[in-house]
Amino acid sequence: MNQFIIATHGELAESFYHYIQFFNATVDNVYFINAYSKNTEKFEDSLISLVKKLQHDNVIVFTDLPGGSVNRTVCEHINDFHYKVISGINLPSLLEIALKIDEVSDQEIRNIIDESRKQLVFMNDMFKLMKEDDSLD
Repeated sequence: MNQFIIATHGELAESFYHYIQFFNATVDNVYFINAYSKNTEKFEDSLISLVKKLQHDNVIVFTDLPGGSVNRTVCEHINDFHYKVISGINLPSLLEIALKIDEVSDQEIRNIIDESRKQLVFMNDMFKLMKEDDSLD
């Protein structure tokens, strides 16, 4: 079974979690850790405790910033717990992966990441192209 952990700076992880719940309130395999936020335990301790609880499943950890302190801490434990880490997450890719029922393969992760790169769009340019296309009709 897939188990997902969202770990970010501040309360972003919790916000992502609430968005997933908005789209599917029955999801029970998504967890979040608000790192370096008030009223939270030490991030690394929280991570290790949660991963130990979930380690017999297919665990995927999402982090916010590649190379950031949360991501570095998560990556320090990849070999210990054999989870997958996706960093630089955005809402569409998070939803696509976290709402999957079947076990998520490495290739599926790669494909979703490739597609998510296409979802970052400068809308001004897109609208300009659409107007140019309309003028050709």
